[in-house]
This record gives sequence, C-alpha cells and structure tokens, in this order.
Amino acid sequence: MRYRLSKFTHVINVENGDVIVYNTFTGKQCFLYDEELKKQIFKLQKGSEYESELDQRLIEYFCCLEESNENIFVLDKVEEYLNSSESLSLIIFPTLDCNFKCSYCYENREKGIMSEVTFDNIYSSIVTLYNAKKFNHLKLEWFGGEPLLCFEQIINFEKKTNEFCCKNNITFQHSMTTNGYLLSKNNVVKLLKHNINTFQITIDGAPTTHDIYRPLRNGSPTWKTIINNLIAMRQTDGNFNVLIRVNYNYEILDSIEEFLDIYKKEFSEDKRYGLIFKPIGHWGGENDATVDVVPTDYHSFILDELLKVCKAKKLNSFISFDFSCGSELCYANKKYSYVIYKNGYIGKCTLEEQPDENSDYVIGNINSGFFDIDKTKENKWLLNKEEFINYLDTNGCFDCIAYPFCCGTTCPAHRVNNGFEVRAKCTPTKNNIDSIVSLNYEISKK
Repeated sequence: MRYRLSKFTHVINVENGDVIVYNTFTGKQCFLYDEELKKQIFKLQKGSEYESELDQRLIEYFCCLEESNENIFVLDKVEEYLNSSESLSLIIFPTLDCNFKCSYCYENREKGIMSEVTFDNIYSSIVTLYNAKKFNHLKLEWFGGEPLLCFEQIINFEKKTNEFCCKNNITFQHSMTTNGYLLSKNNVVKLLKHNINTFQITIDGAPTTHDIYRPLRNGSPTWKTIINNLIAMRQTDGNFNVLIRVNYNYEILDSIEEFLDIYKKEFSEDKRYGLIFKPIGHWGGENDATVDVVPTDYHSFILDELLKVCKAKKLNSFISFDFSCGSELCYANKKYSYVIYKNGYIGKCTLEEQPDENSDYVIGNINSGFFDIDKTKENKWLLNKEEFINYLDTNGCFDCIAYPFCCGTTCPAHRVNNGFEVRAKCTPTKNNIDSIVSLNYEISKK
C-alpha cells in the first residue's frame, strides 16, 4: 500500500534544522530531530511512498492512503461526535444578576436567582435522561450573570449531582465562568471540594484598562481584588485549572505588555494557569455604539502579534490550541448540549441570555422534570448532512487547513440567524496555526 501526506498535514522548517510537523485532523504536533524521519517527511512532500519505506508513527499521525477521501473521514467523525449520547453538557444560568457593570456586556443584569424548584427540575431532568440514554459523562458549566452570587445554591446542587454521578459511575467535569471578584480562597476550597475545578476569568489587561471596562456596579475598581484572589488560589494545593481570558480592543492592547509582565511574574510557572486572547465584539449590549472594537479582518494579525510578544517574553503558559477534529466546534452544534436559563427554559446558545419561548434560541424547558424538547426548533441547530456538505463545498471549506477543527460551523447561531445562504463564519485561528505551533515548539525547547 502507498501512503501520502494528509492534506491536513503541514511541515515547518526551523532555521536550526529541526522540522515541525502537525496535522489538524489527528491533532498531532511533532518536532522531528531524527534525520531518518526528516528524510521520510521530505520524500512524502514530493509524493506517495510505500508503507515499508515509512515509519509507522508518520503513517498513523500524518499520512493517509493514496486514494483516501479525507473530507468524508472528517465529516463522518464530526457527525458521530455531534450526535453522540455518551455525554451530556449543560451550561446553567443560576442568575442574570451581576456585581459588575462591564462596558461591553450584552446581558441585562436582571435581579433574582434560580428557584429551588428549577434546580430540582434540572436534577430530575439529568436523572431522567440518564435512565433513557445511559450517558457516561456529565459536564456542567456555571454561567451568568455572576454565578458566585448563587454560591450556596450551586454547592447544594453539586452535592446531590455528584452523589448521583458517583453512584452510577458517571464521570463528571464541572466548570465556572466567573468575573473572579468573589473567588476568595475560602470559596475556592469549597468549590474544589465539590469538583468545580475549572474556571474562566476575564482580566482586560493592566489595571488602567481593566478597571475602565470591568468595574463594579458602583464604578469601583476590580483588578486588584481579582489578582489577589488568583494569587491566593495559586497558594492552595488544589487540582484546578484557570483560564485567564483577555478581551481586547486597541485601548486594552496598549497596556497588554504591562499585564503580561505581571502575569509572567505571578502565574506563568504554574501549569494550572493558562492565557487566551479574544476580541471584544458588539454583542448587543447597551453600549455597543460607544465601545471600540478591532475589525474582524485584523483578528488574525492581532493574534499573531500577541503570539510574538508571548514568545519574546518566554511565557510558557500561553494556552495551547487543540487542533484535533472538531475542537473549535461550538457546543451549540452538539445534540446533547443545552443551555438552561434561570426560568427553566432550554436553549442552545448563551448569546441571548433571556429569550422568550418563541425565540429560535429556546428549544424547550425542564419545568416538568425532563428535557422537553421541540424537535423542529432543535433541528435548526443540528446539522443536516446533505445540506451541510453543499454549504461546505460552496464556502471552500474542504480545501482549508482549518476544516477538521472548524468544520465551517464554529458559530451555529450565525447559521440559525442567517440560513445556509450566508457565508461560513471562519475561525481567525486558521491564519495563525503555524505561529501557534511554532510557539509550542519554542516552549518545548526550554
């Protein structure tokens, strides 16, 4: 049998003679030092080779049979992943209220928290679906609003849910998106005890910009409290992961080096902390007209520049992008992935945080103690294979190096709102893959 390099394999030649090779379908990244492996890669770049002439690792990670239709391989794997009933993922809004007043926020900060009845109905819905589907993994993410305003309610729910999972041998992963202001050391200890151990916390650069864009409701600064909480968290022995997210525009980018110096000093040597950058958008908030944003066409360029800065500062905890198949698919594409609103409605996307029952963003409710889904509305979010293939072909996705992890549908809300006639919303990552992989290489050389 003859093998060729996969269309999703890319080779980077480093100045010192090393060779970096990665594949966006298998997710493998290798740094080749062995001269024989380098020779085999160089031969494959010119054409196919017999199996006997190739190292099995190269075949497994970076090659495919000469006559393979890789587009179908990817599509079949994505379809299987999106329709799998082995895992249930819930993003829960226990409140829409928040102690912050972020200038670019799209949420309405409605007062009040989820009722005890609704919490009970979520639990009953999980149990009912387990009895029907026997899923083996449960993923809960606490969102908001600011979920830590419902700290005791969340802890009580976690106690019951974790007990159910342990009894039925269900693995579980619990996370929280929080502004970090209430993430005191005592609260961290309690959250970790109940298996909430993954956190996303936004810090918008140095204090001079963060405190402008992310103040308390009364206008008071928040940067120092968040940083002190994260330092105190670092001093615990807990097994946790913190993803520090920087939402940026040009003003925040002006202070980014100051922030990165602080980040490097306090967190970069602790592997429990990671860093990621995301552009601020006009997300529907009341201040959209006054918030400056970086134009979409510049997102890839800005990310590339940020990678260069991280490399120059020898930051070794910049988040490593996962290029495996489907890794940048939004959760809303997945059949058994739901958003649970404060009132018990079931949705698919967090960008509309308080939709009414007629909205395309609402597909049912849990108010009878089970996932009561409107299939017609749900199907708007799920992929029709025949229609989707035509969509990918029209948009040129099959010829894109990012196709395996993006699949032309990183944002299903874009498709739901505009139909298949609109152009696919591409991931900016596709133009930065070489830079990201090269940064991983530099880190590995330390």
